[in-house]
Amino acid sequence: EFQHISDVPGVMNTLYSLKKQRPRLLLKDWYGKLSEHSPDWYEMDHDLDEAPPFEVWLVQAGSRAGYRWQVDDTMSCEVNWLDPEPG
Repeated sequence: EFQHISDVPGVMNTLYSLKKQRPRLLLKDWYGKLSEHSPDWYEMDHDLDEAPPFEVWLVQAGSRAGYRWQVDDTMSCEVNWLDPEPG
């Protein structure tokens, strides 16, 4: 669990570096989540009936790797890429 949203990029960069060093390392289903005790936690908007995206998942798209916040498989945010876009 993460205590702050700002902790996530550093952890994801570390996981990305490990994966590059050890390509056989299985991180396909790895995810983390924001602690309910985090000062960054907020309640869902009951008018919209949507939960906030408090889970963070690794994303692999071809040769690119990144992460994104999401609620579940149906609602996700934009991918934060960890490597440069191929030329």
